[in-house]
Amino acid sequence: MRVTQFMLSQNSLRHINQGYNRLGVLNDQMSSGKKITRASQDPVVAMSGIRYRTQVVEVKQFQRNLGETYNWMDTADATLDKVGKAIHRIRELVVQSSNDTYESTQRANMGKEIKQLFDHIVSLANTKSNGKYIFNGTDTLNAPVDETKMNLELSELVAAPDIGEYEISYQGHLYKFDSVSGNDAIFSSAVGTITIKDYATNPTIETDQPNPEFINGVSDPLVVPQRVTLPLTEDNIIISRADAVSTNTEDVNIELLKGVTINVNILPSNVFNNALFGDIKQLIKTLDDPTSKHEDLTKI
Repeated sequence: MRVTQFMLSQNSLRHINQGYNRLGVLNDQMSSGKKITRASQDPVVAMSGIRYRTQVVEVKQFQRNLGETYNWMDTADATLDKVGKAIHRIRELVVQSSNDTYESTQRANMGKEIKQLFDHIVSLANTKSNGKYIFNGTDTLNAPVDETKMNLELSELVAAPDIGEYEISYQGHLYKFDSVSGNDAIFSSAVGTITIKDYATNPTIETDQPNPEFINGVSDPLVVPQRVTLPLTEDNIIISRADAVSTNTEDVNIELLKGVTINVNILPSNVFNNALFGDIKQLIKTLDDPTSKHEDLTKI
């Protein structure tokens, strides 16, 4: 085969162009930090890169989720510790005030401190973590405890068209609406029932006469409770709406790994309820009453 000068020049130009193209590819790789800039250059490498970047994004998100989980649980733990200390202090004050040697002014001062502790517990119940309420299940945008719906006036219960939406704290027990019989509203609890007689006109309260055996935590099956009718006043009951404390039961789950979640929230009903707040409100009322005695405190 004859090799001409033209063929030599063409081969030289082709090699030079290939060198420039290769140099351009290397420059692109150096400036971008990537092996390829288009998927068509190497489909296998392109797909691997997409998969690796996706995994990196997922890992970073899981790290953020883990940080949020730690923060949420640490906040809940610290909050519950404060609630426990507040309740312990209330117990100390109740035991102290049940001594008849204290004067009414001293008991009233104890009632003021308990009121401050009550406000503190309500504030703790509405604690947030990263702008989310931690004691309200999945409803993290609304406060779980609404104090304005507690310790309502008797007139509101009497005039309420939806009496079934109310709960009553009476002598240390929470009674929930059961039914209406004529002009009477019946509320029940684990220890029995109370009946609000003629609740829309002239309300009185009918309940079992408590006996010493039951008060001391001992149930005697031979003792038959006697039904008694007592005046219904705002001094002997605490009226609250049933939704004063959230009843949300949905769990908040945070994903820590793909397919692996952890439940981080505490249901409000497991910590706070109308029974707790109703008893504290009743304590405050009793301590503020200058005529209250030791026996009145032991009933709560």
